[in-house]
Amino acid sequence: MKKLLSEEKIRRAHADGQLRIEIDAETIVTDQARAVANELQVELVSLAGRISHGDIQKIIAAVQQRLSGRHVSRALIEETVKKIIAER
Repeated sequence: MKKLLSEEKIRRAHADGQLRIEIDAETIVTDQARAVANELQVELVSLAGRISHGDIQKIIAAVQQRLSGRHVSRALIEETVKKIIAER
């Protein structure tokens, strides 16, 4: 399903301290959103051709399953997986 990344979402993310937004092949970025991201120095990182959001969720689920019985938050796993993907 396509997702829209608008100027408003960029401004909200920036206000929340987010300086990097991952986009994939399913993300539609308006021209104004790109301009605002550039103006606010919010980096739009393309995952196109790399790993989809759905694939990331599958990886997270697999890691959770392997770590069953240990107390590791899903948020920490997701953050770690995304960091590893970004470094590739």
